[in-house]
Amino acid sequence: MKLFKADTDFSTTITGAITLTLCGVNVLVGLFNSILGYPAVTILVPLLIGLIYFVLFCFVRRGMLERFVRWFTVGLFTFFVIPFFWLIDGGSQGGFHFFLPAFFIIIPLLLSKSGNLKIFLVFFVCLASIIAMILIEYRYPELIRVYGQGKTRLLDIGISMGIADFGLFVTAMVLMNAYKNERNRVALLSVTDELTQAYNRRYMNRKILDEMSRVRRCDEPPFSVILLDIDQFKSVNDKYGHDKGDEILILFSRMIHDCLRSYDQFARWGGEEFLIISPNTSLDGALVVAERLRARAESTLFPGDLRITFSAGVSCFRKDDDLNSIVKRADEGLYKSKSDGRNRITAID
Repeated sequence: MKLFKADTDFSTTITGAITLTLCGVNVLVGLFNSILGYPAVTILVPLLIGLIYFVLFCFVRRGMLERFVRWFTVGLFTFFVIPFFWLIDGGSQGGFHFFLPAFFIIIPLLLSKSGNLKIFLVFFVCLASIIAMILIEYRYPELIRVYGQGKTRLLDIGISMGIADFGLFVTAMVLMNAYKNERNRVALLSVTDELTQAYNRRYMNRKILDEMSRVRRCDEPPFSVILLDIDQFKSVNDKYGHDKGDEILILFSRMIHDCLRSYDQFARWGGEEFLIISPNTSLDGALVVAERLRARAESTLFPGDLRITFSAGVSCFRKDDDLNSIVKRADEGLYKSKSDGRNRITAID
């Protein structure tokens, strides 16, 4: 089971990961304090904090209370966790201070949406809390409780270091994976049409250039381009509204995609125009593909009992072609199909 949905944004993923990590760290602290035979307060409080963070993680995972969770986490650590554990875990002689560097990494991650000024203010408040504890320990050393001596304290410090490093490692791994997912999401958005979820013109331009390079380099069979345009689409928008027009574009795009071969590439070229790249396909082969799509569109009943047809132009790659020339010939074929009465395919060799 995945901790977060695939479409969860970067900030929510980080907030959820930090709360879950803090939950695990506090539970581990409570368990190890129990093993070391420390007083009940040093066991129950970390376990309670761990439970609180688990509940907060569940809220974040459901997309709830994210802003509250961020500020609550910072406030709880600054005004309760630092003073409490500093006083009961040996102060500067204990292991708690090994957790502090991790928190200064967590602050900007949690408050990334709050602006730099707020982050700096929180940083200085947290730092002031630590300095206050150091001064209290210096002035009133009797307030600091140290449990165990010698090997027991060394074990406590070693365990604290291990748990703190583990928390940092988990946070770093989650950050890395969240960054990769966000990078992949942004990369996909950059080549995807927002409405139809087909590829966009940017992607298809690059794909045409790749196909040209492949054919020239390997002397492989040519590829063909099909440029199609929905007939009289403006009348659909004028009569039924743009929402209905968008619905038609989405359904039309899905229909075309479902009819294509697995290796064909399909993109929204602009408006109601779509472009298809058919690798290893001659002009005659592309005409067969285009005609199959035309017949499918003509026989499909769209919502509102609408019949949608399209006209298309087809061109095949020539050795002297560039990006513009091969698309231009397909566009000329499309224009001729429109002029000859629509709902037809025209090939330009």
